Amino acid sequence: IFTIMTALPPDRVLDYKGAYLNYLEMAPYMTMCQDRFVLPAQEFAKCTLPPMMEQAHPWEGICCKYYNQLVNKMRQPVNVVTWSRDGKWVITGSSNGELVRWGGIGSGSVIGQLSENMVSPQPEAVRAIVWARTEQYFLSGDNSGLVKLGNDAMTIIETFKEHSQSIRDITISPTDKKFATCSDDQTVIVWDVTTGKRENTFLRHGSNVRCCDWHPTKSLLVSAGKDKQIMFWDPRQPENILGTMFCHHQTVTRAKWNKNGNWLLTGSNDRSIKVLDFRMMKEFQVFKKHEKEVTAITWHPIHETMFTSGGGDAQLCFWNIGDESPIFFLEESHEGSIWDLAFHPLGHLLASASNDTSTKLWIRPKPGDGKDLIITKVLPSQFKQGNIPIPSDYQSFPSHQSLTPDQQNQTRKFFCFIQVK
Repeated sequence: IFTIMTALPPDRVLDYKGAYLNYLEMAPYMTMCQDRFVLPAQEFAKCTLPPMMEQAHPWEGICCKYYNQLVNKMRQPVNVVTWSRDGKWVITGSSNGELVRWGGIGSGSVIGQLSENMVSPQPEAVRAIVWARTEQYFLSGDNSGLVKLGNDAMTIIETFKEHSQSIRDITISPTDKKFATCSDDQTVIVWDVTTGKRENTFLRHGSNVRCCDWHPTKSLLVSAGKDKQIMFWDPRQPENILGTMFCHHQTVTRAKWNKNGNWLLTGSNDRSIKVLDFRMMKEFQVFKKHEKEVTAITWHPIHETMFTSGGGDAQLCFWNIGDESPIFFLEESHEGSIWDLAFHPLGHLLASASNDTSTKLWIRPKPGDGKDLIITKVLPSQFKQGNIPIPSDYQSFPSHQSLTPDQQNQTRKFFCFIQVK
């Protein structure tokens, strides 16, 4: 299948909407897109595909182009941000206790221009928000140790109170029937959603517990905190520790399981990020770029080896396992510390919450956006496109208007190649 490129009118779009139309149109004829390559020129914006069709190209999931900013009516630092499982809503939690739902993703309209649906303000700052996989309920925790359960209409159904100090993280089991909360009171509590009662309590940490995460498929919890210990334990038998690792020199602020269930991503106040292999119980790779503490990390939902980090230095870094340096980074993405990061379920949009009272949305740069947003990679040695040679200086194409007349004619003749079954 071949598609002739034509110029696109300048427009402010939420990613390239045509990427998913291209996928639906080409899916019956495609196997893998490993041989595809799109030149950084505006004509090739129509040739883009969603991240799920670019499994061999992790850099296609980098959301480094600023799109929009969400600001509450009452300007307060935004502590947490998350997406609903269907990707239609983004929910933010602020230091004044507000939970705000922003809509418009599903219809493709600009986020932030729709009305806000808020839960009545809580007396304490919101510290954690998580949606159930079935989208039937969400959980939030605040500074007072109170856990609230709400539905998709942003209505509070039930509250839980067992912690004596601030809740730091909440995680839900793969079945959505259990959830766990960690707190500054040095405990991790496992709850039953149906009864609302506490089932087990983990008491082996010697200081504040800053993060916890449930394994994506197994009855396994990981927790870490100020005592620098990363502990693995069974929520059914919290008295038995399955393993303990000491990998960081200071407080462990974040811990996230990879969807493959083998890798654990951790961030710390010692400014380092580490990937741990749970099967061997040792470090897999260390990443260093942030100048201050690492305060937010998240895996990409589509690309297994890619993750994003944010820190107290307001840097936003995109990493790929196997590469020592970031694939791409933004030095001043916010005016304050980045407290939380969350990818859209489709992987084409990133939300970042910051101490500067704003939540920013980042999208993938489309071809021709500029040299500062181009992610350059080496072409396959045997790459061919209808016997038309690729210009040797393709990496310096900031836009179609800057090309020479010969290069413009050549890109007009350039075709999008797809491997056919």
